[in-house]
Amino acid sequence: PVRGLYPEPPPLEECGRGGVPVTLASDAHEPAQVGEDFELALELARSAGYERVAVFEARRRHEEPLG
Repeated sequence: PVRGLYPEPPPLEECGRGGVPVTLASDAHEPAQVGEDFELALELARSAGYERVAVFEARRRHEEPLG
């Protein structure tokens, strides 16, 4: 088990520098875990240089400002 946010900062920063979009998700195995550590995930994305997040609607990707 990873027991933490993934990917860790170094590969996430590399992806950000390479223009790879980022998404945020919750790998919940129980209802109480939905959204767990969301604020930490936002901070990790911001610290890696991301300002936008990729979202999908009807299988089409667009980007929104990172919350």
